[in-house]
Amino acid sequence: EVNKAFDWLEDLAAQRASGLPIHPAAHSIRLYTDREMEHLDLECRGFLMFLEQMGILTATSRELVVDRVMALDAADMDIEQLKWIVLMVLFNEPGQEAAYAWMEDLVFDNVAGTLH
Repeated sequence: EVNKAFDWLEDLAAQRASGLPIHPAAHSIRLYTDREMEHLDLECRGFLMFLEQMGILTATSRELVVDRVMALDAADMDIEQLKWIVLMVLFNEPGQEAAYAWMEDLVFDNVAGTLH
């Protein structure tokens, strides 16, 4: 399990270094595949949209989050686990200090965001 965790983090760092093969447009709409919807329930997908609308995630960082969720291959992903994944992705993104700080508050202080 520990080796899997280190591999997961190494893959995250490698993706940041090499860049995503897909560069979504800033105002694109994300359509999830059936497999992605199996891992990310409606609440998780809504939370990602909320973070993107708030400017915490960019389209590219959202794709990194989705990629890292899929790399975990965990069928029981919940919102708390997703928050940690978002936090790790933002931590590894240069220039995302403000977004990281916001997510850090959300994760550690358990501040409830309102989804509309």
